[in-house]
Amino acid sequence: MTTTPTLTWQLTQDHHRKLAIARADDKIPATDRLRAIVQLWAADDIYRSRIDEHSGQLCNVPRVPAEPDVKVGVRFPSPELPRALAVARNADGITTIDRIRAALDLWLTDPQFRSAVDSAAALLRAGRRAPVTRAAVTSAR
Repeated sequence: MTTTPTLTWQLTQDHHRKLAIARADDKIPATDRLRAIVQLWAADDIYRSRIDEHSGQLCNVPRVPAEPDVKVGVRFPSPELPRALAVARNADGITTIDRIRAALDLWLTDPQFRSAVDSAAALLRAGRRAPVTRAAVTSAR
């Protein structure tokens, strides 16, 4: 029997609220957006470097949450993406949650990245494999 890899992350209340607002607008669950973020991080060098750079800055700033974090579990269809996150953590010491929080910050502030994530998440929601490059996301619209 094959198990589906699941990663569980503690999102900030603010990120959780913003994901919930986006879901109310387009019916795409937060888990599909988070899965799309990881796919884009793994496959697109430009997005990966931007997320890694921002997450490197985040991990150097102590975080004192004003509100309790929200636990979110994300299932992946195969172990490749969780494995890639683990390999990256071993290479640079940046935790997966710092990468996810950095990507969510970019999703909130960068319209191009938001569009890429939302397009990929919509395809995931429709049951298709999301495009993994910026060119594929742009042509999928």
